[in-house]
Amino acid sequence: MTSATSRTRTLLAAVAAALAALALYSGTLRNGFVYDDLVIVENNPGMRDPANIPRLLTPRYFHISGERTFRPLNTLTYITDMAVWNGRAAGFHFTNMALHAACATLLFFVILRLTRERLPALLGALLFAAHPLNTEAVSAISFREDMIALLFTLAGLIAYARWREGSAARGAGLAALAAAALLGLAGKESAAILPLAIAAYDWIAYPDEKFTERARRMRPALAAVGVAYAAFFALYLYLGRFSGGGAAAPPGGSPGAALPVMAQAFARYVYMFLGPFELCADYSQKYEAVWGAASVAGAVLAGLLCVCAPAARRILPCVSFGIFFFLFAFAPVSNIVPFGAVFSERYAYMTNAGL
Repeated sequence: MTSATSRTRTLLAAVAAALAALALYSGTLRNGFVYDDLVIVENNPGMRDPANIPRLLTPRYFHISGERTFRPLNTLTYITDMAVWNGRAAGFHFTNMALHAACATLLFFVILRLTRERLPALLGALLFAAHPLNTEAVSAISFREDMIALLFTLAGLIAYARWREGSAARGAGLAALAAAALLGLAGKESAAILPLAIAAYDWIAYPDEKFTERARRMRPALAAVGVAYAAFFALYLYLGRFSGGGAAAPPGGSPGAALPVMAQAFARYVYMFLGPFELCADYSQKYEAVWGAASVAGAVLAGLLCVCAPAARRILPCVSFGIFFFLFAFAPVSNIVPFGAVFSERYAYMTNAGL
């Protein structure tokens, strides 16, 4: 097989993943605005004035967006959609479909780099595109931030892989990596896992390198990401004073009580991935802050995954990286930093890319 033929088949496989994602969610084009969409998008006058775009990086952001967290790229997409689609919900849903298709496509290329085989990469991307647990994030307009965060996390990972292997110009590769890091955070804070994903990828993709050599090679890339993060978080901390929101309490009322609660949530995320038969839009029920069967099962499962991830490094590198990515993606929604919720299907969007 010639290299040109191989590239063509790879491109066709990537297109197939994207088309599958679009086709599976084409029915959402008939949907309207629901839940938070009504407050954040449809009935928010701030979204109807494109003149607000330059104000998204000012203290006016929170008044314009109606949000309590600083996610300017997410808000920018709403304002743009409102202008392009004249407020029609179908246009907003199409953007969500396109974001989901882009995530499935980039996931295909990440898996391809780890397996060097098109079929497992395509199957993994198709599973992600079709998985029912992604429904909430894709179908609800105001939940697209999880897709944006994953999109630029995967884009940053691919930019790093290309830079590391020398297939991208050194300066351009670092610039692309920094841009992906910055845009991911501007979508949602969950994208902060990018440095961890890079470290895991490098450790798995180059298993024979010594630590000192690995650190030397990774240093410029991590520095580029660090500069992007420093710039964003400096602005984040400054503007956060104007958000009007207070700090959330840990689940159960204290960090210690949060542990069994989030262990239950961890088990539920894995369970819902393996058996997504009873999807729900509202998980507002209370969780017991005690070490019962569910919380112990979650803690044991987390421990097993922490052991399996490094153990599978050489035998099943893609599985190893997937487990690492799942664990990293769970961290931002694990209430290490309390954010006022325990479990929601949309929070599983990034974790699903790992599993």
